[in-house]
Amino acid sequence: MSKSSWNVLFALCGLIGPATAETMSVETVRVDGKASGTELQALPTSIQDTPQAIQVISKEILEQQKVGSLEQALRNVPGITIAIGEGGALAGDQFKIRGFDAKDDVYLDGLRDFGVYSRDSFNDQEIEVLKGPSGALFGRGTTGGAINIVSKTPEAGDHISAQVIGGDKYLRGTADLNLALSDTAAVRLNVMGNWTGVEGRDVVYSHRWGVAPSIAFGIGTNTTFSLSALHQQSDAIPDYGLPVSVDPITRIAKPVTEKGIPRSNFLGYDRDRDSTTADILTAKFKTKLSDGLTLANDTRIGIYSRYFQYTTVDRCDETAATNTCATNMAINPATAYGGIGGGGPYRQAAWGIQDIASAKADYDLLGLRSQTIFGVDVSYQRNKRTFYAYTLPAKGAFNYLLGNGSASRTNIGVSLLNPVHTPPAGYSVYLPTLNGALPALTTASPSTNLYASGDATDVALFAVERLWFTPHWSVIGNLRWDHYDSSYATQTIGSPTTSSATAALSAKSEFFSPRGSLVFEPSEDQTFYFTFGRSNTPQGTSIVGAGTGIAATTADLKPEVAETMELGAKLGLAKLGLEDFMLTGSLFVVNKQNATKVDSSTGDVLSQSGERQRAQGIELGLSGKLLPDWSFTASYTFLDTKTRDSYVNCIAAPPAGSIITGVICPTGIATGSPVRNSIAIGRQITYTPKNAATLWTSYKFPFGMEAGGGLFYQSALYNAFTPASASVAAPATQVPYRIVKIPETIQLDLFAAYEVQNWRLGLNVINATDRLNYAQSFSNRATPAPSRTFMFSVSTAY
Repeated sequence: MSKSSWNVLFALCGLIGPATAETMSVETVRVDGKASGTELQALPTSIQDTPQAIQVISKEILEQQKVGSLEQALRNVPGITIAIGEGGALAGDQFKIRGFDAKDDVYLDGLRDFGVYSRDSFNDQEIEVLKGPSGALFGRGTTGGAINIVSKTPEAGDHISAQVIGGDKYLRGTADLNLALSDTAAVRLNVMGNWTGVEGRDVVYSHRWGVAPSIAFGIGTNTTFSLSALHQQSDAIPDYGLPVSVDPITRIAKPVTEKGIPRSNFLGYDRDRDSTTADILTAKFKTKLSDGLTLANDTRIGIYSRYFQYTTVDRCDETAATNTCATNMAINPATAYGGIGGGGPYRQAAWGIQDIASAKADYDLLGLRSQTIFGVDVSYQRNKRTFYAYTLPAKGAFNYLLGNGSASRTNIGVSLLNPVHTPPAGYSVYLPTLNGALPALTTASPSTNLYASGDATDVALFAVERLWFTPHWSVIGNLRWDHYDSSYATQTIGSPTTSSATAALSAKSEFFSPRGSLVFEPSEDQTFYFTFGRSNTPQGTSIVGAGTGIAATTADLKPEVAETMELGAKLGLAKLGLEDFMLTGSLFVVNKQNATKVDSSTGDVLSQSGERQRAQGIELGLSGKLLPDWSFTASYTFLDTKTRDSYVNCIAAPPAGSIITGVICPTGIATGSPVRNSIAIGRQITYTPKNAATLWTSYKFPFGMEAGGGLFYQSALYNAFTPASASVAAPATQVPYRIVKIPETIQLDLFAAYEVQNWRLGLNVINATDRLNYAQSFSNRATPAPSRTFMFSVSTAY
């Protein structure tokens, strides 16, 4: 980390005084150190003095912004980027924190949410984003951090509220009912219906509904028990955006929407579908046996189903295989045709179960205050997939524009300027028969598999010790041991002449995730901390979410390992006369070893391993009230990332005259073997903006009016560094073939609301300047964010 970065934090500390232990918050940080969110069993203290960067998106901001999904909520957190879905087949909540994959690091009330789907926010009380080393708290993964959704839970007293939001391509209704059964028991019900499109995008829509009942006993007592359920069902046309095209001079590839293709153009088919259900049941028990001993047990079972069928156009470059699409973009966009890529349709059924039991003890140890937590975390998840294929129209009845013109799905040309949303006649989904004859014209998706299944078991022990040397100085030690056992099996389609074959793989890992922290708290609202932590991502960690749970070339590899050092502070500014202000900040460095990559066209884990990455930076946040009725929050993240070593799978030498799209295997090296990717080495880690910032403010007028808005900024992303080799004999002569760059995001949102008695009338304007931004991106494509959108809302509460 640069010397200047450290100086920034020390300067802040010198001006303000001692600080507090999380980081920037997207809400007004609670100066008393208490959090309204879920208590994590492996978290020995409140969010306020947890020695880690934590940002909280409050219910007030969720309401003011009319947030409808987890993806929309996380726009408030700089340093999080959202991917379309690796290989296309994994659409859903695909998040990256500080550039590191976090799709398996989404938690609901402290327990894993195993599914891959787009999460609605109708039952969200607030959202906590824990950045930095979280392996000691949550287990596998969590290199960049973890996302914890805090659900709405039963409360003392009765209340009911309802809201309807409408606008162009938008209709949403929610209701929240809380009913007290007694002084210490209550039930709560949240319901949602959502029928929306995307302003500025053709064809795309998302229809979903959900219900979340819960009951709680012992509210406000030493012994509590709650039981909650969540059902969400959705039907959508997935949006995989538009491809990038490369500039022949600069070698920079940008989305084709930057070169004249309308942002509204949807390049899929109207038969594409993403239909999901999620059913989650959670039981939580906690009892305080004495002032010094608390026991807790949380249990979760989640059941998920999905049918997924999509079309993605991810090829528009200079090759003859795409009719020189990139060249035609500059000459005549009407002649620019992209090629269909990605996987075929699939049906998925998955489920998972988790139980965490813990004990928390407060006591004196040799005259020092001590707090100890220890527990057991056991989970199991299972996933089954059935893969479908496509029949193809006969060549005489359909013009295959790309490649050699043969009847192949990859040779179907899609016009970027004037796309047709109806698939050609004869292009249909079917389920192959094991060892049966395939239709004369067909492509069985990029893989030859018909079925796949995987399961994983994780047994973990964790312990936390916090010891106070003085009332102000303490150390916290976390240690978690995991035994992770996963398996993955596939069954090929076969044919009358080639029998179906079954391949089974397994991966076993045992690893420790330690974390140690030194904490200094001179007052209740000020804390300093220094933390070192390690996280592990074992092979096969994403049995439910990955295109291929385990690859033959990665099954025996060790877990990916990441080590993080973080220096942080939270500063209540009461000493400066700012009673409601909180300044937060952290400096961090993350070093990751043995990182694997994912094939952007199939979602499969690639064989190369050993990529080394580093991310370092600074995070700052300031929140509070400038006046009694004027609140604001601001957050900023600077990420300095670098790929320190990288590998790609080499390719065979193509025919003379072909454009080379990869590193040619050196003499004696087999096709598909990993070789160094000198183009990526030393460059920014993909999906990491150097600068990102958010600002949100609101003012309450004395006559019932509230108004405000916010600005969201993210600098450009680099999503791929694809090398080329000019010589088989001299692979060191690699030159850049393509560098994918997604432009910066600048978005202005505004809102106004008027309250009269129990009613609230509101207007939200999303992307008020109608700027072309990109909501999601992955490797070779990007999805335009909504254009200017107006939403009107009516809500009532009693």
